[in-house]
Amino acid sequence: INALIGYASLMLDRIYGDLTPRQEEGLNRIQGAAQHLLALINDILDLAKIEAGRMPLHLDDVALGEIMTEISQQIEPMVKKKQLTLSVELPSKDLKLHTDRTKVKQILLNLLSNAVKFTHHGGIWVTVSRDEEDLRFDVRDTGIGIREVDLESIWEDFRQVDQSRTREFGGTGLGLSITRKLVDALGGHVFAESVYGKGSTFTVILPLRSVVRPDDPPRIIDE
Repeated sequence: INALIGYASLMLDRIYGDLTPRQEEGLNRIQGAAQHLLALINDILDLAKIEAGRMPLHLDDVALGEIMTEISQQIEPMVKKKQLTLSVELPSKDLKLHTDRTKVKQILLNLLSNAVKFTHHGGIWVTVSRDEEDLRFDVRDTGIGIREVDLESIWEDFRQVDQSRTREFGGTGLGLSITRKLVDALGGHVFAESVYGKGSTFTVILPLRSVVRPDDPPRIIDE
């Protein structure tokens, strides 16, 4: 699949010569389908690892500011492409968490990618607040929103609210399921609130220090 994506990109860059409009359209379809399939395979592998207990936690002290800067840089091209705004509010950039950096980034990137995908105009706001033991991440958007009857089912494996043959939005239907499982592995919880047609807010609450549980997979602790 990576080869398909790579060679399609080379051809679209005219490395092998000029293209007709129909050839360019066909290559774009090939590239888009290959990228979708690669995302699906990666999501299925992540889900299988989590459910088999084969995704250990790599714990370390990380600065909140560093994580949010990296996430903002990764999501920025998607935000600019749709001409949206992105606002991030932190209690302190120097605040330290003892957590799995990669998994926290995956959780927030999943939520932000969804927010961008389902928002046509307006913006996305990320607000981080803390109490004595937890951090709260609120990801709010001005997107299409979710009907109240669908708010719980969106967390199911392979679940997509729009199941029509002509549905507008792509995706694997695993992003939110994986997000909930990763949040649970870190000892936190996640929930959503939404007003259909006006926007949604996804909230993640994570402990400042990861929670040790006897049924956790082996954990790697970096000194």
